[in-house]
Amino acid sequence: MSGPPHARTTADSLAAASPAPAVGHSGGSGARIRIVGDLVVKSTDATGAGKLAAEGRWLKWVGAASRPAAIRSRFPVVLGRSEATGSTLFLRRLPGRDARTLALAGPGHATRRLVGSAVRFAFQDLAELDVRQSGWDTGAWCAEHLDDSLERSEGHHPPVRLLRHAERVVVGGLPVANPLSADGGFVRERVRALRAVRTQVIHGDLHLGNMLVHEERDAFYLLDPRGDWGGERTFDPAYDVAKLLHEAHYLCARWGRPSGGAVLNLGELRFPAAAPGTPPVHPALPRLALFNARLAASACRQLDDDPGVAARATLLTGVLLLSVLRFPHTVSYRWETLLAHGLAWLSVGLRATEGRWTLRESWAEWARLNRLVFPYAREAASSYGGDGCVRDPACKALPR
Repeated sequence: MSGPPHARTTADSLAAASPAPAVGHSGGSGARIRIVGDLVVKSTDATGAGKLAAEGRWLKWVGAASRPAAIRSRFPVVLGRSEATGSTLFLRRLPGRDARTLALAGPGHATRRLVGSAVRFAFQDLAELDVRQSGWDTGAWCAEHLDDSLERSEGHHPPVRLLRHAERVVVGGLPVANPLSADGGFVRERVRALRAVRTQVIHGDLHLGNMLVHEERDAFYLLDPRGDWGGERTFDPAYDVAKLLHEAHYLCARWGRPSGGAVLNLGELRFPAAAPGTPPVHPALPRLALFNARLAASACRQLDDDPGVAARATLLTGVLLLSVLRFPHTVSYRWETLLAHGLAWLSVGLRATEGRWTLRESWAEWARLNRLVFPYAREAASSYGGDGCVRDPACKALPR
């Protein structure tokens, strides 16, 4: 158990009490989240203990008394940690509403302003804590992460094993080129070649679901950081730009249901249409995707001394979406959506990094790719045209 004496007393009493119902979970660490009065209790088993411990370390580092109040006040205070069963982190609860809920409902001016301030804080103020010209190798980490994620995802989603034999993946009638066909060596080489102008302190999981907005206090807060990076504490800022871009696509899969088995035929890995009664994706997802894209563009403009950041973020969005497949809980998602959207972003990202696209060029493709979160208008085989492509504007977003 770690923490000051008063924190240990609070933590010990909570750990000894009977568990309260979980009110949510943190996808990255798999932590279960409970609200107990003014405390947030995050707990996980041994598999997620390392990530939860890293979160606690990073929060203590950024919340040190030597930090400016304008920095440390934006994050939860760590009250204690227990390792009696797995790992448990006790945090002080912060006020406000999550920005994702507000954005889906239609963000007002105050919400847009506060979220914009949160993004500026994440890419400017946090960066002042530490900036390095050399740090973690973006490409090496991402290539290893992609390989590990795909290998682990095969245990939860067996059709992933068929990717090497498929030139295209078809989900809901929409065909997506598969850059991972054959052995995917070209993709891995391109990912491994990614280099950042600099590395800096980043949040590490920057999306609207991890932002709180309190309009009455004119304040914002950031939750669930993943910025420890094995103690390095700096990484490529393009990673957090990609976190913003991937959110709507992740939700598109999370709010769906698995459609069933896949069929490989003539180089095409085809997933069946959604089962009858499957609820449609949230109608506000396209709005959320546009809001996030604007935030991502704002972040890139703040990083104007790194002209390749938007191109790297495009490629990393594909890596992030595919990496989600490694988590066991995605078996209840419409996980093939993660697969298809991840491959689409990966394909466009390969072109973006090869062509050294600017923000302007990347923005045009972000807009096309974000059309993927629109509910699939047609899912019947009759929707195919003579060229094998769905007659739907969203199809134009997919590399072929």
